[in-house]
Amino acid sequence: ELRNFSADAVSLDGWSLSDDSDPRRFMFPPGTSITSGAWLRVWCGTNTTAAGLHTGFALSRRGETIGLYDASLNRVDAVTFGYLPDGFSLGRIGTSLDWELTEPTPLAPNEPASLAPHGSLAINEWLANPPVGEDDWIELHNLSSAAPASLRGFALATSNAVFQIRAHSFIGPSGFVVLQADENPGPNHLGFKLPGNGGAIVLMDPAGAELSRVTYRIPVEGHPIGAEGISLGRIPDGTGDIVAFPDTASPGTSNYTAPPDGPRFNEFMAANTAALRSPSGRFADWIELHNPGSTPYDLAGASLTVDRDSPGDWTFPPGVILPANGHQLVWCDPDQPASTNIAPVVNLGRGLPAEGATLRLYNRQGQLLHSIRYGAQLTDASSGRSASGAWSLLAMPTPGVVNATTAPLGGTANTRINEWFSAAPSDGDWLELHNPEPLPVDVGDHYLTDDPSVAGTVQFRIAPLTFIPARGHRTWKADALPDGGSDHLPFRIDADGETLRLYGVNRSLIDSLSFEPSRPRLASGRFPDGTDRIETFPGAASPGESNWRVHRGLVISEVLTHAEPPLEDALELFNASSHPISLDAWRLSDDARTLNNVRFPDGVVLPPGGRFVLYEVDFNRPGNPTAFALNSSLGDDLWITEWNDVGEPTGFRAHVHVGAAASGVSFGRHPTSVGWDFPPLSRMTFGKDRPASLDEFRQGTGLPNAYPLVGPVVITEIHFDPFRVIANQPVPAPEDEFVEIHNSGTSPVPLFDPDAP
Repeated sequence: ELRNFSADAVSLDGWSLSDDSDPRRFMFPPGTSITSGAWLRVWCGTNTTAAGLHTGFALSRRGETIGLYDASLNRVDAVTFGYLPDGFSLGRIGTSLDWELTEPTPLAPNEPASLAPHGSLAINEWLANPPVGEDDWIELHNLSSAAPASLRGFALATSNAVFQIRAHSFIGPSGFVVLQADENPGPNHLGFKLPGNGGAIVLMDPAGAELSRVTYRIPVEGHPIGAEGISLGRIPDGTGDIVAFPDTASPGTSNYTAPPDGPRFNEFMAANTAALRSPSGRFADWIELHNPGSTPYDLAGASLTVDRDSPGDWTFPPGVILPANGHQLVWCDPDQPASTNIAPVVNLGRGLPAEGATLRLYNRQGQLLHSIRYGAQLTDASSGRSASGAWSLLAMPTPGVVNATTAPLGGTANTRINEWFSAAPSDGDWLELHNPEPLPVDVGDHYLTDDPSVAGTVQFRIAPLTFIPARGHRTWKADALPDGGSDHLPFRIDADGETLRLYGVNRSLIDSLSFEPSRPRLASGRFPDGTDRIETFPGAASPGESNWRVHRGLVISEVLTHAEPPLEDALELFNASSHPISLDAWRLSDDARTLNNVRFPDGVVLPPGGRFVLYEVDFNRPGNPTAFALNSSLGDDLWITEWNDVGEPTGFRAHVHVGAAASGVSFGRHPTSVGWDFPPLSRMTFGKDRPASLDEFRQGTGLPNAYPLVGPVVITEIHFDPFRVIANQPVPAPEDEFVEIHNSGTSPVPLFDPDAP
C-alpha cells in the first residue's frame, strides 16, 4: 500500500515497484496518480481476479526488500522485512517513518498490533553440526499464545560473536522462527556460525538483558563421533530440558523426541539404466518403504521429499495403505505424471539424483518419520537396510520383498586422488578418486580437503553411501559451492599449487599429493591410474574415467557415419609421427567403457605420413559380439587405444567425436589457431570417393583431407548482452538478444528434416 503524505497529487507515470535487482519489475500504468493524503493498494501475487493493480510477483513471508522508484530510477522509498506472522501486516502509524506490526487496514489509517512482552521469547532448537552443504540454524519460540512477538533489536550471541537483529521480524502467537547461522546477509540470517565443538547460545532483549541461554557440546552424547544433522532443543518447547533429536529435527515446528510409529525407507535405486523396468516399461528409479509395525499404516497425506527439508514436495494420494510388516514401492519416473489418485502404480514424478541427495518422509502432520542421505550410486545397483539395520550396497535389487544380503566391498586403503582440473574462474574445477580394487568401495564419511592443517582434516565430509565402482572412478565438482549438492566441494583447486588429501572415516591419512603451479584449464593426474607418476593431459581430460594421454603419432583423420550405396561407413587413420607405427597393438571402439572391441588386420604398419582406411565390413561384421555401427543421426565417438603385450591398455589413445551427419558428408581433422578441430569436410577423401560399386569404394587407402564444409548456411550476426536506455540509465534487455543466420547459396535450405517435417 502506498500513501501520499504531500499536499499535492503525485503522478506515478514511469514509477515502479520491485523486490529484486531490476527496478522496473512492475511499472505503474500511465495515468496512475495518488491525491493528497490518499492511499493506493497494489495487489501482489499471481492471482489477478481482484480489481485494481497487480504486480505479478508475490511477497515472501520469510522476508525481502521492496523498493519504490520514480521515473528517473531514483529509489524514493524502501523497506526490508523478515518473518511476518499470519494475519498481520507491516505498516507506518500516522506520519511516522518507523515501521510497526499492524492490523490489516487497506485504504484506511493503520492500527498497531498488540505485541507479547520481551520475556515471551526463548531459544527452542538449534543445529551446530549440519550435513555437508547445509547451514547451522537457531530456532526461536514465542511462548505467548495471545500475541505476536517482535524480534527487532534483540541479539543472539555465542562465546565469540554477537549479532543484533535489525530487520522487522516477528513470531506469531505460539509460533517459531528459524534464523540461519551462516554469516550471510539477509533479514533471516545471523552474522556468525555456531561453534562446531560446543558452547553457549544467548538471547538478549533490546536493552541487553539476558532472556534465554542454552549450552551444548559436539559430538552429541550417545551418538557416533562425526554424526551430522543432530539438532538439540527443549521439550516442552521453550522451557523444558535440552535433548537431542537424531531423527526428528523440526525447524519451524514444535519439538518432538521419538519419531511417531510409521514406515521407514528400506531400499532405493537412483541409477536404474537397465536393471528393472517399471510397469510402464521404463528403466526408472524407485524407493521402497517398509512398515515394521504390526498394524497397517495409511500413507494418505504423508509426503516424500528429495533434497527438501520441509514436507509437501509430493503427497501420497488417498487409499495407499502400507500393510503390517509390508513394503510399498514408489517409482521415480520423470516421464510419467506424479500420482495424485489411488492407482496400482505410485509414481513420484521425478527421478532420483544419482550423484546424491537426502530423502525425507513426513507423516500427514508434517512430522519427520525418517530420512536417509546418500552419495553417488553405482549404476543398476540398489542401496538398502541390512539385517543389522545399517545401510549398505545390496548384492541385488529386491523391490517389494525382503532385502538381499549386502554386496561384498573392497577396502579404501588403496583409493587414490587420481586426476584434477583447475579452470578459469568462470569454469568448473573438479577432482577425481580412483578405486584400484576388484570390488566396489564405499568412501562415504571419508574426508577430502585442500587444507593440510589439522583443522582442515574435516574440510569436506563425503556423503554416506558414496560408492566407487570396481577399478573405477568418482568425480566431485571443486567449485566452492557446497550448497550445490553432495558432489560439490567447498574449495576450488589452485593452479598456483595445491595440496590435496583423502582421509578415512577415523581421519587417518589415505592419500596425499602436492603439485607445483600448473597451467590453468589443463587436467593433471596419475598416469597410469593410481601410480606415483604425475602427468598433464592436454586434450585428454577424463573425469570419471581412466586417465589417458593423446598419442603423438597415430590419429583418427576422417570418419564417415552416414553412407548410402555404393558407400559404407568408414574411418581413416594417419601416422603424424616420424616413426613407423604397427597397428597390431591397437584396438578400435565406439565406447570408452570397452576399448578393445575391434582388432586391426595383422601386420599393418603405417610409415611416417602413412594412412590406413577401415571400412564397416571390418568393424561391424555380423556374428562378431563386439561389432558396432556408427550412429549418423545422434553422432558418435570413436576411440583407438594402444594395448601392451599382457593385454592391458598403455593409457595412450586417440579420440574423436562427430555430430549428426548428412548423407555422404564425412568429418575430418583440420588445423586451427589453437590446435585441431574435427568438422564436416567439403568432400570425402578416402581414396575412391566416387565409386561405381561398394567394392571399388573399399579400394581407397586414404588421401589428405579436403577443406572443411562452410555454408551455404552461416552465422552472420550475434547480438549479446543488450541494454536499453531508460531515463538516461542503461537497463539490461535480455529479450533483445538474437543470432542471425544467412543462406549464402543459390537454393533454399530447409532447416528441418524433409523426411520428417
